[in-house]
Amino acid sequence: MFWRENEQFRINILRQISREILFEYTPKTDTMRYQYIRPDDCSVNVTIQGYIQNKEYKKRIHPESQENFEKSFCNVLSRSIRLELEILLNLNETGYRWYRVICQSKANAKGKVIKVLGRSLDIHKVVTERDLAVKKASTDMMTGIYNKSTLFEKIQERIDLDGGARCAMLMIDLDDFKNINDAFGHVVGDKTIQFVAILLQRIFDADDLIGRFGGDEFIVFMQNVSKDIVQKKVEQFRRILANNQGDDFTLTCSIGILFLDGVENSVDALFRKVDDAMYQNKKNGKDGYHVWRSDE
Repeated sequence: MFWRENEQFRINILRQISREILFEYTPKTDTMRYQYIRPDDCSVNVTIQGYIQNKEYKKRIHPESQENFEKSFCNVLSRSIRLELEILLNLNETGYRWYRVICQSKANAKGKVIKVLGRSLDIHKVVTERDLAVKKASTDMMTGIYNKSTLFEKIQERIDLDGGARCAMLMIDLDDFKNINDAFGHVVGDKTIQFVAILLQRIFDADDLIGRFGGDEFIVFMQNVSKDIVQKKVEQFRRILANNQGDDFTLTCSIGILFLDGVENSVDALFRKVDDAMYQNKKNGKDGYHVWRSDE
């Protein structure tokens, strides 16, 4: 009845909200029906058999949204309930877009769900703008990597999750960077900072946390690593950094290394230690790295 009555009325409404899609799911027959309006004002009706049993929904829901959808759909089929969720869908073959799905399940007198009615509203622009705002707030504007506050938050989250065992923190400070700014100007200085950020992202793993602490200082947080791997990564970074020197200056850095013991769980305390290790390397002549020790 829902799908056949007031056809013209629904089309007129959908013309006004062309990104909205109406749908109806029948659990008994495992059938999904949905309707939308194409840009040319043509009404499109789609019927999908075996929607859940044959996992037909996987053809239209992005992999990263499938788990959320499956949990939510099981919930809405368990009883009469109203539900909202945001997922990535490709409903009309125009590519994946973010939709807010709002649905209501209807149960019979015995409490068994016999119908799910709802609508999917295109919110792609809202979500992308929201994500962009979050990214701007959490990243360093010059380099695109994490800023100090976001980096510390994420490091703390990881330490709280597993205690920090087999983790390492690096503090990287460019040697005599002020001289580069003074001699060649801030444009060259900014490009140097950007180059270092790109190099860090290329050398360290995607799961490692990389951020700009401020000025010419960077922090890297690594998980599930051995001391050998950390030192190899550090040597690789130093070697490539030196080989990509400017025409009139050589770029070197001082690095502090802290291997977490799984006991200390304060990011601020860990930072003080790795910062001390970095400055110890400065005292030792720069252009190298120093591993923090408790007896220093």
